Amino acid sequence: MSRVIILNDIYDVRGTGGVKFRQHFCTDEEREDMAEKHVFDKSVEKELNNTAPANGNYTSGRYEGNSKYNFWSRYMGPYCVANSIRENCPQMDVVVLDYFTKLDNFFEVFEQLVTPDTEYVALSVTFLNNPFNPKQKDFNLWHFSQEECLDWFQRVKEIAPKAQIIIGGAIVDTIYKQQIVQKKKMPMAPVILKYVDYMFHGYSENTIVDFFNNNLDPSQIIEKDSVIFINEPALAGRGAVVNQTKWSVKDCVQPGEWLPLEISKGCRFGCKFCFYDTHGTVIKSPECLKQELLYNYEHFGTTGYQLTDDTVNDSLEKIEMMHSVITSLPFKIEWISYARPDMFHKYPQMLPLMLEMGCRGMFLGIETLNHTAGKICGKGLDPQKIKGIIKWIRETAGEEVFLTGSFIIGLVGETEESLMDTASWLKEQQYLNKAQYEILFIADDGGRTSNQFSESQGKYGIHELRWNPEYYWKHATMDLIRAKEIALQWEDMLSDHSYTGFERHADYNTSFWAYPRLRSFGLNHNTATKVLSSTQIPDIVYDKNLEWISKYHSDIINTNQLSVEARLVDLSPNNMRAAFGHTGA
Repeated sequence: MSRVIILNDIYDVRGTGGVKFRQHFCTDEEREDMAEKHVFDKSVEKELNNTAPANGNYTSGRYEGNSKYNFWSRYMGPYCVANSIRENCPQMDVVVLDYFTKLDNFFEVFEQLVTPDTEYVALSVTFLNNPFNPKQKDFNLWHFSQEECLDWFQRVKEIAPKAQIIIGGAIVDTIYKQQIVQKKKMPMAPVILKYVDYMFHGYSENTIVDFFNNNLDPSQIIEKDSVIFINEPALAGRGAVVNQTKWSVKDCVQPGEWLPLEISKGCRFGCKFCFYDTHGTVIKSPECLKQELLYNYEHFGTTGYQLTDDTVNDSLEKIEMMHSVITSLPFKIEWISYARPDMFHKYPQMLPLMLEMGCRGMFLGIETLNHTAGKICGKGLDPQKIKGIIKWIRETAGEEVFLTGSFIIGLVGETEESLMDTASWLKEQQYLNKAQYEILFIADDGGRTSNQFSESQGKYGIHELRWNPEYYWKHATMDLIRAKEIALQWEDMLSDHSYTGFERHADYNTSFWAYPRLRSFGLNHNTATKVLSSTQIPDIVYDKNLEWISKYHSDIINTNQLSVEARLVDLSPNNMRAAFGHTGA
């Protein structure tokens, strides 16, 4: 039996307690400073390896950095792919290693996972992009330099010399767009050309099966500069399907863990700022959904879910289907998801159905309270009605639902006056547990990410878009510089809100999507909501998160019968003082 090892993780800035800025919010100097601090961090780690005692209570792997890792749940994509392989390729043995960037002794673990029959090593790179990387387009992934990335892949190949490297995920989709669709004359990164054998474009659940079973259509195979692209043309609404994901014992589902659950793919709304699949929606059948929920409960006791749907309430029919399935179960479930507030205006009957079937949180894509900007970007309902809907949701649900409102500063058509009016409303309201903002991002200079704004700049009045010497955009009502200034004004106004927590969207470990992990720890709804709405996360929560991740890795090691020595590097202030006589700051 041939083995494929799938590596999965979400990038995390160690030691910060979350990502403070998105890459395009930082100046070049700030990004370079992050890189310098990373080099220092590596040197500190080296010293600690020689001076710090191992922590005998740690049973899975040694971590670099302190305990402030993000609280995000597992990313669903690789598990969908793994499930397809397990169901349709009996000749393949699949091992998914999650949170792998947090293992400082990753190569020790990886070396023991590699068998003589290991033919493929696959990376899911959707969330493995370092936002502080000074040279984003170099494809450095979670590293700070191409050299560091090259060294990592070289070590992988030394350990698994016969294995071919596969990468997939959203970053691959944009590279495919550049190289194959747009035929741009720009070289791919050296690490891709030297080490990557296959790049899978699209959802890949079907093509990975055809690939391993030698059933690919020749039209799906495209070679470019020694790299083979495998194209899955199916998109949501255009041939993609949503199958049951059967979690395996080998995935080491933890007791009480909230799992990701995919009920639909894609989004039919087509917001102009969005980078993802906006070609429509395809929904899981009610029979498949019920079978999956029963399977997870019977095998793992699962009753909590993070829905991965781009919009849970995109149609009344879908909500009614979900309600029928979930309320027919012999147990109750809880879940959180993305939702559009404007859909409640058209279908107010959605809300009681959602509450009755276990909704515990909604990430509301508000984005703007400027009517002109909303109509341009795809959020066209009158802002006064949006405000009324948010008030109505809170009054209907009480404190039983965690509500986060998402905003984008700098949308086309937005003005300084309307943004400050929005800040004033946010300061006065008492409905949202959390408000998150992001600065408008259009595209980078290589087209690595793009949306309708970047592809039709003239149509939307974007007069200037550049990356060098610094990222910058300008449209008729605002530019990036002013948007950053307004963001800081928002923070000054809202940082001490009596009810609503306020933060940048990229603060991963304190975001809405940390809720499932906190519930997986055993926190109840009210405590989890309070933690995520607070201005500072208690250290005990970070410690519990580290314990949870280490327990997962311990189970991976035991399940695969590995013999890796477990060590923990402690970079807490007290240990730094003991080792160096100062905090290292």
